[in-house]
Amino acid sequence: MSKVKTPADVEAWLRRMDQVGMEVSVVQTTATGDEFDRQADLFFKPHPDRFQVYCGLEVTGMEAADYPARAVREGMAAMAGDRNSWITGPPPS
Repeated sequence: MSKVKTPADVEAWLRRMDQVGMEVSVVQTTATGDEFDRQADLFFKPHPDRFQVYCGLEVTGMEAADYPARAVREGMAAMAGDRNSWITGPPPS
């Protein structure tokens, strides 16, 4: 996630966006699970309309027969807000 680690970092990013007239920024975290939840919260809680945050894909155990099903479950849970995380915006209402 680059050098953005704290709420102050997000605020600095937001100021730069405002300086150049950018309404929305897309963030590809490459994170999964709890780390994605943390990063999504860093952006969404204070600024739900200014960022789109995307998760990574869990690749642990890719060779296992059940990997496709596990990967789909994790992605669906993230999209549904079951992990308190979202793919591209605020949680569904």
